[in-house]
Amino acid sequence: MENPPALLQLVWLERKYAAVFAFALVNTALYCCSLPLWEGFDEPFHYAYVESLSVNHQIPVLRATRISQEIRDALKLVPISFILKRNIPGTFSFEDWFAFSQAERLHRLQQLETIPDAKRRAPSDLLNYEAQQAPLAYMLLAPVDLVISGLPVRPRILMLRLLCSLPATVLIFFAYNWLCRTMGLEGAFRLGALSLLFEMQIYGASVAHLANDWLSIAAAVWFFAALAAFARFSRARHAFLLAGVLAAGLLAKAYFLAFVPIFLLAIVFKLFRKQIALRTASLSAVLAAAVAGPWYLRNLLTYRALAGMQESVNGVQQQDAFYALRHIHWGRTLVESARRGLWTGNESYLSFSQATLNLLLLLLLAGFVLFVLESRRAKPADWWALSTAAIFGLALVYDLCVTWVDTHGLQTTFGPYYSPCILPAIFALVFLGLQRARNAGSILGSAICIVAAWIGLMTYYAKLLPYYGGIIGRASPAGILHWWTSPEAHEIFSATTLGPASAVYALLAAYTFLLLLVNWQIISLLTAASASRSAVLAQPLPKRQSAAH
Repeated sequence: MENPPALLQLVWLERKYAAVFAFALVNTALYCCSLPLWEGFDEPFHYAYVESLSVNHQIPVLRATRISQEIRDALKLVPISFILKRNIPGTFSFEDWFAFSQAERLHRLQQLETIPDAKRRAPSDLLNYEAQQAPLAYMLLAPVDLVISGLPVRPRILMLRLLCSLPATVLIFFAYNWLCRTMGLEGAFRLGALSLLFEMQIYGASVAHLANDWLSIAAAVWFFAALAAFARFSRARHAFLLAGVLAAGLLAKAYFLAFVPIFLLAIVFKLFRKQIALRTASLSAVLAAAVAGPWYLRNLLTYRALAGMQESVNGVQQQDAFYALRHIHWGRTLVESARRGLWTGNESYLSFSQATLNLLLLLLLAGFVLFVLESRRAKPADWWALSTAAIFGLALVYDLCVTWVDTHGLQTTFGPYYSPCILPAIFALVFLGLQRARNAGSILGSAICIVAAWIGLMTYYAKLLPYYGGIIGRASPAGILHWWTSPEAHEIFSATTLGPASAVYALLAAYTFLLLLVNWQIISLLTAASASRSAVLAQPLPKRQSAAH
């Protein structure tokens, strides 16, 4: 029997999960406010897609549609990553920005606020290299962009960030909670899996900027949750939900094509086992194809490529991908990609302690090994989640191969913004392994919480905020402490982040409190459970009474 109506439980929260939910929302809002304008992955070009819809009422076309002159001017007035600076003439990096005087920085921000509205309708000299993206996420934002078009660029982008990322966080939280419950995670282990996702810096970097990742990641987590429920209960409503989520994902981002084989395999498997009706299977497949199919037919007609990938449009062939497969150093690539899949310093690709990230990866790997060792207790939902993550991983391998060819070997790691799509399933499997390992799992779970909390604190206190406040390169603890107490640093910081400094500080205080509260709660529950099991094991067995007595 289904564990009381799962879909109904999405509208309320058990009390012990409320702190994790609050933490997820606060962290998302903090990231939106802390991230400088255009510092999110390719944010100016994703926003140009929104403007194409809201201003010109047209879906952009790769190699034809240009970004607006408003965005082009804004790129010249604010700091951007050194990576974007190399590719966009007339721009400057954060390092350049910090060398400006306070008066120069304020003058540029004043110019940013007074860009004429007419420039939203004027094309610039830069082509939009994100024009091939699927349209749904941008279509949802375009009406709001039209309504708030009278605002200056900075508050407009902040409002759009919050509008897309906060609802996405709500959707992801409830879908992930549903996935964990369906897979059998309970108590501290479900809390640990939930909190870990939202503590990872890559979650904020992917969801809390203006793009289409907010919708695609939410759709991916819902896909995993619906798939697990379908695998466990074989209900028609789960099949239809799975088809609907797949269609939404396909219209959010082309990498959802990697989920299509799993969807078809699940439908055929259930049909073959006579666990669903032929009508249910047919309607599910027709629903997904009818909703998402026209967009991919357009890709074939426009770009002669199903996914519309830039690399395919640029002429990269499958044989080129096989060449890259043989020449990429996969050992180094996988390790570096795993680290970046947890922590990546936004478009500037800031670094974090490799030793700390390696420690967290080893702890997660240990949890996964425990899952494998206890595989005899695994349920169908577990195997479907693992299979989906594996197929998505293979798709990332192909994507890296074609990107490696297209960039002449410069790109050697997976795009870090892809990892939040499968991290929920991976974390759920890891914590399942910990839950089934009893005391050893409690110890490893506590260690994961401690390391993740440390990374969460250092992300803001020692890395992102100090960097956006003027600290370049590695800094000592004393240097970071001096920055936090320096009025000049605060001035630079408040002019760089997208949200006002007062909002950033207030959200940071709430973030710190909730981060510590959540992890203290999880570790306390894990410790109590471990102590309880030890006490039971320590009790002497009752003596058997003699037959005569």
